[in-house]
Amino acid sequence: MMEPEYVEVLLPTKPKDASALSIKDLGRELETRSLKPSGFWSDDNKSLQLVYNQEFEEELEEAKARREEMIKSYEQANRVAAEREKVLRDKQEERTALATNPRAAFWLKVLVTEKCPSEITIPDLVPPLCRAMCKPLECTTLLCSLDLSHSKIGDRAGSLLALSLCRNKSIKRLELEDCGLGSHAISSFGKLLESNMTLVHISVENNLLCGEDREDFSGISKFFSSLEYNSTLQMLSVWRTGLGQKGGKLLVSSLNANSTLLSVGIGCNNISQRSERDIHALLERNIALKRKADARLRKARDIERNAQKVVDDALDEEKRRVEEEDWLEERKIERAQAREDLRLEKLQLLEEEKRRNEEQRQREDDEKNRVEALKKKKKGKKKKK
Repeated sequence: MMEPEYVEVLLPTKPKDASALSIKDLGRELETRSLKPSGFWSDDNKSLQLVYNQEFEEELEEAKARREEMIKSYEQANRVAAEREKVLRDKQEERTALATNPRAAFWLKVLVTEKCPSEITIPDLVPPLCRAMCKPLECTTLLCSLDLSHSKIGDRAGSLLALSLCRNKSIKRLELEDCGLGSHAISSFGKLLESNMTLVHISVENNLLCGEDREDFSGISKFFSSLEYNSTLQMLSVWRTGLGQKGGKLLVSSLNANSTLLSVGIGCNNISQRSERDIHALLERNIALKRKADARLRKARDIERNAQKVVDDALDEEKRRVEEEDWLEERKIERAQAREDLRLEKLQLLEEEKRRNEEQRQREDDEKNRVEALKKKKKGKKKKK
């Protein structure tokens, strides 16, 4: 970057000249600096010139420091402005790309909704669309498989994609075949493997992960090193990625510290036969370890299931006992209620019979009284005659 012209004028060019001062001025200058003049012009001139030279050096250093600070501020302002322009340019590119690719725009909206499917395949993705997809991928919780193969993602957008997936907790399968990924992107995918605990399958085949000259192993080295800290990845495909013999050795070294990776695709990479044998042996070791772990897990599950069965059986037995007691109690209550109903019914019948008898006696009394009344009436008529 060109230094601004106004920065240069801040630098002093030379020290003051003590020889241009009189004996009186020399004495005054020395006294202001707490130095005692000798009274001789030549001696005072030398003494003051030494002071002037020292002050010039100090001022020059301070001026250089101020100039460096101004240059740094100027460069920082330029970087901030360039970054702002880059962000705005990226946003405009993303909007344009979304407008020209309705399918990708549709999937970006679906990613953060409850309608998101478990598997999505989006081919022919370009860098702006990949950048636009990063934020939704951080938030989606339903997507389990993402296939972006045969897209022109590129190294920079691929790196941003990897960093966004560090926050994703649902994707288990990631397909990135022939996406233009490079050393920078694969290095970021190494960070992904260190932090993500859900990915089980990753394919980055047919990408020049070691650069076009196949000599840049910085990214693939970080990626393979991350396998030492990952315990969920089981399948990895690095077919046709330009690993070469050095890349094969890096993979062998990392697999020595990984016990969960079960399958690695390494074809078409010019890896040495020894590295291939070592990789195969390490994967066989991991498969054997997984079988043992699965057997232990099955045994533990069987024990847990049997223990739970005992608990469930005891609970079922207790439930049956309680239900039987409840049933007996209900029957007891029903029988008692039936006896009470029968007693009440008998009492009602007795009361009904008593009422009928009383009504019968009342009718008989009424009939008797009526008959007696008729007899008296007839006797009265006979007396009158």
